[in-house]
This record gives sequence, structure tokens and C-alpha cells, in this order.
Amino acid sequence: MMDPHTRGAAAQAITHLSAAIESGPEASHEDICAAFQAIVALRDQAIEGHCRGEVTDECRDRVNSLVSLAFGGEFPLSGFHVRRLEQTREGVRQLLADAAAADTPPEGQGAAERA
Repeated sequence: MMDPHTRGAAAQAITHLSAAIESGPEASHEDICAAFQAIVALRDQAIEGHCRGEVTDECRDRVNSLVSLAFGGEFPLSGFHVRRLEQTREGVRQLLADAAAADTPPEGQGAAERA
């Protein structure tokens, strides 16, 4: 389960990660910072949503893992590790897809049956 605010933060994270990835090794400091700030904002939003009971433990834990993965791309031993940012972006996309799938009722099940 993921609340609308966390979904919005996830979408923003994807946008900023994509900008940094597309720039590759020539990415500006601002693009990279924006990507990491967006991932941290996603984490913060997931934690807030979790405290309100609107984000599951699994979602919060997955977001925390993605933060760790992303920061592994910021502090490589040498060079700019675009692959870690790509993996982070794909993880956020999968998180959104899984949340959307969880919100979709099984075929043939109406709103009255879900209640």
C-alpha cells in the first residue's frame, strides 16, 4: 500500500534520476543533487505515510533500500556509476507498479465485493 503523496514523491524521483542518467558522466552537480534529494524526499514521505498507516512496512523498507542503492552511485570508488542510478530508478518504477497492482481488484470483483 502506498499513499498518493508517496506516489507523487516516487514519480518526482524517477524524473530526477532520469535526468541524471541521461546526462551520464557529464551530469551536472545540480542534476545529481536533485536526484539524491528526490530519493531522500521519497524516503521521508514513505516514513510519514507509514506513521499515518498509509504506507506498508514493505514499501517503507523497499524505499530505504533504494536510498542505499542510490547513494552507492554518488560515492563510487572511481568514476560516475550510472548503473546504480539506473537500478534505483527501476526499483522506484517497480515499487509504483507493485502499488498500482495492489490497488487493482481481481477481475470480476466490484467495489461492493471489496468492501
